[in-house]
This record gives sequence, C-alpha cells and structure tokens, in this order.
Amino acid sequence: MSASAFKDSRPAEVEGARSLERLFARLDTAESRSSAFKVRHGSLLAGDDRATAYDPVSYQVRYLFMAAFDHLGMLKRALDKDGMPVVAAYPLVRAALESAAQALWLTTGGTRRKRVFRALHRVWNGASLSDEAVRHLDPRRESSLLELRERLDQLLSASKAGQRSLDVKYPSMTDIVIDAGRAVETHEFRPIDVWRLCSSMAHGNRSVSLMVLESRPDGPTTDIGGNFVMTTSYQVMAAFVGVVTDLLEAAIEDQDRLNA
Repeated sequence: MSASAFKDSRPAEVEGARSLERLFARLDTAESRSSAFKVRHGSLLAGDDRATAYDPVSYQVRYLFMAAFDHLGMLKRALDKDGMPVVAAYPLVRAALESAAQALWLTTGGTRRKRVFRALHRVWNGASLSDEAVRHLDPRRESSLLELRERLDQLLSASKAGQRSLDVKYPSMTDIVIDAGRAVETHEFRPIDVWRLCSSMAHGNRSVSLMVLESRPDGPTTDIGGNFVMTTSYQVMAAFVGVVTDLLEAAIEDQDRLNA
C-alpha cells in the first residue's frame, strides 16, 4: 500500500493498514494457486466435470475465483493510488464475497449428486435471468432456453441426482453466503454479517453508514446538526477483507480436496 496514500497516524488505523497489506499478500498467494490449478484425471472433480459437461464445476469455480480476485485487486489499486474510498470499497468487497461464497458452496456439496445439482441449477438460474434481460433488449432474438433445459435435464438424469428438478426455487444469495459461512472459522464478523453490511453500504443505507463509517465534525454545529467528514476505517475494512480471504482460501482447499 502506498505510503503517500495512507495518511492516518492513529495506531489502530496504522495496524489496520498493515493488516490489509498482509491480507493482500495472502490473496496474491491464493490467486497464484488458483491460476496454476489443473483438474487431475481420475479425481472426484474430474468426475464432477463430466457430470456437468455443459458448464463444468471446475470452470464455474475458476470464473468465480477470477471475479473475486479482480474485485479485490481493484480495491488494492485504489488504496495504492488514492487511499481508502468512503463508500466504493464496500461494493467491491461485497462482490468478492459473493463470488468466494459461491465457489465454496459449489465445492462443499458433500456428495457428487449434491455438487452436480448445485452446478446445473446455477447454470439454469443464470441462463433464465440473462435470457429474459437480453430479450428485452432485442425482442427478435430467439431464446435457446428450451435446448439448454433439455441438455441440463439429460445431465441431471445421468447423474442420478434423485428426484430433484431445476424448477425448484434457486437459493438466494443470503442462503448461499450462510451455507458457505459454515465452512470457515469466523473471527470478528461472520460472512453473512459482512455481506449484509457491505450490501447496505452499496445501496446507500444511511443508517448503516452512520454505524460503519467514522465521522468527525467539519465546522460549527447548530441545534439541527452540522457538517461531518465521513471516512472508512482501515481496521474495519481489514476485518471485512479478512473474511473474504478466509472464504477464498477455504474454497481453494476444497477444490484441492476434490482434485486429490
């Protein structure tokens, strides 16, 4: 982190900045592991990939890793150049957490049937949502959902994933983050706590911002209020990024376990 961009001399904030530096070093290591990963022939993950051949499990997980690291990399570049943004860091952390949680959710299914169903269900949910959006932009575009559904149902049937149907309601992001959070040791915050706080900040929730952000008076106050300078604490952001780092490392470990 650029020394010129960090200007807060309070001990807690200095330690928060140092914590972020250590976390970004861990993230660099995790990203290198993710980039070097190859599916081993004969592994559980290779079997999962064959069972989800339209969009294999490992492909989905690889893309989620890429998305998470890209969001956190953007946060690091912002910190290096300009210091801590007031609000913009929270959407980046939220997006990274969502990607990390989904990667862990896909890899922690206890059985092949469960992992395969989650992966195929995710494909169908994403395709359904994007098809509707694209057809609003271009009504003349023909939908390929029928062909996709036929292919996904074939894969689902071949995997013998019980009587499950892709028509059942897809889990909410809240459900996925909670489920993934059970696989990591929590510290100051649970993944679902970080996700909710970052989501509220991303949505401009002023009540949450008054609790999360630090403030100091900027000029005189009156009986109805005054002006305040709002800042994001490096210490708080380090705690939030730490949770995302734990999720990513856990997902990479689970991916390795399936690839053993």
